[in-house]
Amino acid sequence: MTLFSMFPRQVGRHRKLVYTREQFLNYVNHNNGFTDVFTSIYSFTALDEKGKVRRESAVVDKVFWDFDPPKPLHSFLPMHMYLTENDIKHTCVFTGNGFHIYAFCNPKEQLKNKRAALAGCQREIAGQAMVDFDEHVAGNLVQIARIPGTRNMKPGCNRYCVPMSWSPRTYAQDELEKIFEYAAKPEMRWRVWGKKILSLSTWDTEEADVSLSDISVPIAAWDGDVINTEPPPCVVQLLQIGGHHERFLSILALHDLGWNYQEIAEVMKTYLSRDKLIHSLKEERQIDQIFERPDLILPVEKVRSYGRCSDCPIKVSPGGDKQVEKTSMCPLLTIYR
Repeated sequence: MTLFSMFPRQVGRHRKLVYTREQFLNYVNHNNGFTDVFTSIYSFTALDEKGKVRRESAVVDKVFWDFDPPKPLHSFLPMHMYLTENDIKHTCVFTGNGFHIYAFCNPKEQLKNKRAALAGCQREIAGQAMVDFDEHVAGNLVQIARIPGTRNMKPGCNRYCVPMSWSPRTYAQDELEKIFEYAAKPEMRWRVWGKKILSLSTWDTEEADVSLSDISVPIAAWDGDVINTEPPPCVVQLLQIGGHHERFLSILALHDLGWNYQEIAEVMKTYLSRDKLIHSLKEERQIDQIFERPDLILPVEKVRSYGRCSDCPIKVSPGGDKQVEKTSMCPLLTIYR
């Protein structure tokens, strides 16, 4: 069995397009054991004028969930059991560090809004299984995943990404070490559970042209008058980088500095493009995620490592040496020191 038999599709972190199985296998064989090997979950049927894939042309033949450390089994096992008990056709992969689940759906189904249908399915089934999954994969038509049979090159991992041919429910929540032992070799024995194919039309919605005025803040989230006016320069620069991870760090920093929901939304409206703003607030729900998770702590050193502290009182060189002005303190460090 193969999950990635249709082309063209993207491979690698730089999203190179491959058009045939031969090109795909050449990429895998050339990189496996030297770097992490990824492919797009979906193949595509159309490119734009610059030769890049059109997201909405993705052939949605499966629904993907990602379960990451520190306790991936705590969510992965209940999800697998839910799908099995409901006879939903799916297969499971251990990535060497976490778990992926692929549930199969009809790629010929005519959907008006593939992103909304996919995200709705992912979230509703996870909710019914009462598990959390990596939310950034929700509705992502260009999501990439590690290719089974390749080595996970993360420091200290030294394991393979392997399909799971045994029933995961035979492992207790604390027996991850047994799976680590299995993944010491590139085993490629697949197993599929269930017979029912998912229909994404259940979650399909009309595509809407969302305007910025439609992006409002839930009244329940307003916790007072706007009291902050200028975000720290490092937060602004992180937002301007524009990636998912940088936006998440920016929102978390403002949250921990005491900015309320409405203030953070206004900052994002100021510094993000229309498309990125809609994607972050409507599709990724990044502000909601952070306000729903009081346990999250901003990794300040991670923010500083981006080298975006040039306008702040604390200046960090690429080597990590600090130069501290005595008159003031970095606003982020004041809440975490």
